[in-house]
Amino acid sequence: MNLHKRVLGNQEWEYISVLYNLTSPETKSLNLPRMHFEFTIGQNLRLNEFLKRLWLINKQPGYLPKFQVDTLFRQVLEEVFRGAQKQTKDDMKSLFDKISTYIHEHYMEELSVSKIADLNEINENRLYYIFTKYTDTGCHDYILKYRLNRSKELLITTDTPINEIARNVGCQDPLYFSRVFKKHRCLP
Repeated sequence: MNLHKRVLGNQEWEYISVLYNLTSPETKSLNLPRMHFEFTIGQNLRLNEFLKRLWLINKQPGYLPKFQVDTLFRQVLEEVFRGAQKQTKDDMKSLFDKISTYIHEHYMEELSVSKIADLNEINENRLYYIFTKYTDTGCHDYILKYRLNRSKELLITTDTPINEIARNVGCQDPLYFSRVFKKHRCLP
C-alpha cells in the first residue's frame, strides 16, 4: 500500500503504519485476505490506552517488557481490526443507502454505473460489491429493476402510453424498453 502524506498548515501530524503478516502454521488455514485500510482512532479510549502503554513499555529494557510489547501489540491489532470492521460495515451500509436513494430520486434521468461510481468517488467494482452485498444484484440491474417496477406501476395506475412511460422512467427508446419489459416478464 502506498503511503501518501500531505501536511496542511503548520500543525503537527502523526500516523502509524502497521505491516503485519500472519505466518504461523495455525494461521495459514485461515485464508485471511490482504487488507489495506485507513483507520481513524478517534475516540476509541481502549485503543488509545493500549497505544500509550505500548509506547511506554517499548522504551524499557529487559525480557519482560519485550513480552509485554508483543502482547500489547496483538491487543492493538485486535482493537484496530474490530474498529476497521465496524467502520467498513457502517460505511458500506450508509453508502448503499445514499446511492439507492439517489437512484430512486433520479431513475428517470440518464444513469450509468460509471456515473454513479464517479459521483460517489468509488470504482465500479466497489459499487458492484456493495450492491451485491445488499441486493444480490449489481447496480445496473438494480436500476433496471427499479425502472421496470416504476413503469409497471404507471401502466397499472394510469392511461399513459407506453412510449411516454418509457421516457418517464429514463429510457429514450420505447422499442428497447418494450423488449426489456417483456424479457423480464413485467407484463401487468
